[in-house]
Amino acid sequence: MKEKDEFDYISDYSEFVKTDEQALPPSSVSFRIRDQIKAELQPDLKAVFQKVFVLHTVSGGLTLIFCPQFGIGPLGGGDGLLGFMQGFSHIACGLFCGSIFVTLTTFFSWIFLKKEIQRAIRQSQLTVYSLLGMVSFFALLAFSLMLNGEVPYLHFEFVAPWILAVVFFPILMNQLKYKASFR
Repeated sequence: MKEKDEFDYISDYSEFVKTDEQALPPSSVSFRIRDQIKAELQPDLKAVFQKVFVLHTVSGGLTLIFCPQFGIGPLGGGDGLLGFMQGFSHIACGLFCGSIFVTLTTFFSWIFLKKEIQRAIRQSQLTVYSLLGMVSFFALLAFSLMLNGEVPYLHFEFVAPWILAVVFFPILMNQLKYKASFR
């Protein structure tokens, strides 16, 4: 009986190899499938940034509830966590506030984005987070000007560490997560 099964496989394979080309799908269908698979495995950087930006809009807004950024937030007024960090230095305050501002975004990206998008973020982290940092910085400045008529903490000692933290803290978090996933 075993020999007959093996023979059936061989005859089936031979029949498959002799298949007429007309039985194959049109080349346009094959190209569409290939393009769709490529798009899912290698997402466009613009699409990746858009997804991260949507998450950051929500998570950045949530962080403003307890940690003000350039005069926007927190709920109920006051300085929130900024008041605590100001006692150390403007540099420490900028690093702390910038890292807090993007921490939730990084966690949300781990939870809500597909693995392919997470891989694309990891492959172009510097671009994604630099762009996110610049867009966030200028958006916060614009909102602060509209709401307050001025922008507090707009000096090099605060802004430079804030931007560095917004760009490099999520990269560090992603690297630590990536390394921890292989242990």
